[in-house]
Amino acid sequence: MLEATQMGLIAHPIAGYDPIKVKDILKIPDDYVLITLIIVAHLGNADKLSEQQKEAEFAPRDRKPLGKIVSWNKVPYDL
Repeated sequence: MLEATQMGLIAHPIAGYDPIKVKDILKIPDDYVLITLIIVAHLGNADKLSEQQKEAEFAPRDRKPLGKIVSWNKVPYDL
């Protein structure tokens, strides 16, 4: 994903798919486990998005503080 970004591409992991269908389409062997897909593409034209899609795409991101998700030898959140 970092290399795709470095090359000016968009890389987006997805997990909501039918793994059996994807394995069949991509001819992935049966003994392989498909965990996620990464879609790599050029940035598209925002004018082709619906208003709802534009709103979601350009809205500010709500991210957790780094200290809530990264830690060293401790739990980063309250259990």
